[in-house]
Amino acid sequence: MASAWSFALIGVTALIAYAVWATSGQLAAAWVYGIGLVVALATSYAYNLWPVSKVKWHLRRFDRAAIFVLIAATYALPAAQHRRSAAGRHACRHLADGGGEHQR
Repeated sequence: MASAWSFALIGVTALIAYAVWATSGQLAAAWVYGIGLVVALATSYAYNLWPVSKVKWHLRRFDRAAIFVLIAATYALPAAQHRRSAAGRHACRHLADGGGEHQR
């Protein structure tokens, strides 16, 4: 029986194969997203199949962390697309600064 992370590997392979014809930034973004997706699904798979024990509580932490990695990786693709425009560069700088101006 195929699991979600094996389908993710197939999808990521197709995404990266398609991104070969894109710019280098878009290819890098596809790699970042693909790795984030596979890591999130693999850790979730391991966490949900592991029997209740101390190891499962450690896997739970990794599972939650992998969700945040996937969320961050999801922003890689749009950032690579919009980085070329002036508004996109401004938005990327805004996000990199924490989403707002720092008060001193």
